[in-house]
Formats: sequence, structure tokens, C-alpha cells
Amino acid sequence: MKKITAKFWSIVICVFVVAAIVSCKEDTECEAVIKVTTFANKAVPNAKVKLYLEDKNGEQDVRATGTTDGSGTFKTTFPLEMVLSIEAKDSLNTALGTIKLESGKTVKSTVYMQPNDLN
Repeated sequence: MKKITAKFWSIVICVFVVAAIVSCKEDTECEAVIKVTTFANKAVPNAKVKLYLEDKNGEQDVRATGTTDGSGTFKTTFPLEMVLSIEAKDSLNTALGTIKLESGKTVKSTVYMQPNDLN
């Protein structure tokens, strides 16, 4: 009986230790959601988006590029927190902004372009 009780408690303790280790795993992935719109709040589809770090000499370290979807949205993920500059371009205009990524969170940023032929 003592052997069964000792085995039982050993198993229970192991289960609790494993559960504690698994539940403490921190989600550090950061999701960036960039919305490109006009000042009239119209989405800018097919805009080229660039997320980058810029050093003091103006050199760009590009971390992600892509194109907005039909709703003017571009999404990407990063493994670590950082502050990135945003550049979005369509055929005529450029919009600039920044985004501060946070561990385990989805962070949204909107950049605004002057309307061109989106009327």
C-alpha cells in the first residue's frame, strides 16, 4: 500500500511540475497590423509597405515588406519587441508612421495618404 501511495504522489507531483512549466511559457511573438487609408478614411489597397529600423545616419534596416490587401491592411509578425518606422507607397503618394511592437500582443497602426484617384 505504501508503494502505491508513493507512486501515486510521485505521478501527481510530476503532472503539476510539467503543467507549471508549460503554463509559464511566455508568448513573445509580436504581430504588426498596418492599415493604410486616406484622410477621407478610404482604404488604400495594393500599397507597398515597408517596416524598418533607421540608424542615426539614415541607413534603413528593412525588417518586413509587403502589399496591403483589398481593405488596405498589411500584417506580419516579429519574434521580439521593437519600434519600427513605417513607409507605405501607392503609385502617387507616400505615408509615414511608426509602430511599437509588444511581446505577445497584436499592435495596430494606421498611416494616412492624401487621396489620389480613390474618390
